[in-house]
Amino acid sequence: MNLLVTKKKVNEKYFALLLIFLSLIIFFLPQNFKLKFIILPTEIFLRPLVLSKEFLLSLKNYRKERNYFYELLTQQNLLLAELKKSLNISYRPLNILENFYVIKRANIISRDNSLKRYLVIDKGLNDSITVNLPVITEKGIVGKIIAVGEKMSVVETFYSPYSKISAKIQKNNYLSALSCKNDVLFLDYLDEDCQVEENDTIVSTELGGIFPEGLKIGVVKKIERKKEGNFRVIIEPIVNLLKIDDVLVLIRKEQKIKKDELEILLRQLELKLPEIKFIR
Repeated sequence: MNLLVTKKKVNEKYFALLLIFLSLIIFFLPQNFKLKFIILPTEIFLRPLVLSKEFLLSLKNYRKERNYFYELLTQQNLLLAELKKSLNISYRPLNILENFYVIKRANIISRDNSLKRYLVIDKGLNDSITVNLPVITEKGIVGKIIAVGEKMSVVETFYSPYSKISAKIQKNNYLSALSCKNDVLFLDYLDEDCQVEENDTIVSTELGGIFPEGLKIGVVKKIERKKEGNFRVIIEPIVNLLKIDDVLVLIRKEQKIKKDELEILLRQLELKLPEIKFIR
């Protein structure tokens, strides 16, 4: 028992001497070493806390960045939707038109002095182009062919003061005619039944026998009530003629009718109109 007590006292003395020795060493160390000696243990013990703080901050920043990019993505999607709407190709897509028309692309090689009332294209008689063929772009209507040479043709656009295009309000099929005066497109003499509103889409009709049904012409920009009580509607065109270099000319495909179907049709007409006889 005494031996154990003695051993314990000896160990305590050695420990005390060791502390004194270490204290002296620290006391006589240069100042920069003293700082390192004090800071090092502190860093070791505080390092997990620092790492935890950095992790939490990075997580917070990640959430901020995630929210930022989410908002940015939402804005981009809205912008893309608006862009698609503004670039909407046509009420009647080209793949449907191809069932009824041969579509020929032509380059614009000249313009009149207004740059947009008359266009000269590099397709003519050699390309089966004839007068009154419709001319469009992927977006909508441009005009019609009014003169043809062997290798070139003249297009009268919707900006011509002589242009008249059968049109309708897309949402309710209200019929009218597109005219132009002083480079302003308009529908005139619309009554209350038209129920027209700003941003309504105006499309073509087959009346007149030139344009296919449903090609986009423009959108309603302004509605004016006239003294007579009817309306005049200002139209903003879908196609910006100053920004196009080429157009599409539509050539109607020949519709073949079977001989027996034609015979039945002629007989029906002769029964209704006995004064008319068709030559077979």
